[in-house]
Amino acid sequence: MINKFLYKLSLLTILILLLSACEKNTLNVDNSISDDYRYFPLNIGSWVIYNVEDINIDEPSAVFDTNCYQIKEVVDSTFLDETNSETYRIERYFRQDTSCSWQIKDVWTAQIINNTAQRVEENIRYVKLSFPLKINKIWNGNLYNMLDTLNEFNYEITQLDINEAINNISLDSVLTVTQILDTSLIHKNYSYEKYAKNIGLVFKKDIRILSNQSGFDPSVPIEQRIKTGTVFTMQIFDYGDNE
Repeated sequence: MINKFLYKLSLLTILILLLSACEKNTLNVDNSISDDYRYFPLNIGSWVIYNVEDINIDEPSAVFDTNCYQIKEVVDSTFLDETNSETYRIERYFRQDTSCSWQIKDVWTAQIINNTAQRVEENIRYVKLSFPLKINKIWNGNLYNMLDTLNEFNYEITQLDINEAINNISLDSVLTVTQILDTSLIHKNYSYEKYAKNIGLVFKKDIRILSNQSGFDPSVPIEQRIKTGTVFTMQIFDYGDNE
């Protein structure tokens, strides 16, 4: 009888130890993902100002326009969407330069849901990050784009936890997501974003250019022989928290 009791007690002890170990492992995983979330912080009152350069080129029409301005994004408030998921309202403001006052431009939204960081930009939902973060991790950033269901955008983490200075702002943890990389001798579609811990998006580059299809020197970089295209750059200028 005693032996049976000791046997059951031993089994119970082993079971408790196993559950404890599992609980610790689960907590470690959650903590790891929680730390990754710092690359996509959603804190009410926080804001980031960006310098924007938007270049448009149409060589046949002699159009070579460069437009520079600033965008300010503010995490304004939260609400529950139609699926009862917490959603953050991102108010976006525009000004031509620091001498001008801010004017409301539009409102986007952001969520962390199903271990992904998502943003609705111009009414299109993109999967910006996929957790946990790992170098060379790939996912479809275009998964929820109802206007373009046929094209997958294979986003890939190409840098992670890098020290970097952007616009003279030192950042100790930066990741790079390459969103589009499609190049040839006559075209270049290249888009990528950089995120910093506790700030979020700190840099964005989107290049869509086309060169002449004949009579060009292939040794000359395509950026120096653009026929038509756009080059959009957005980089952090300042950031803070109003609370």
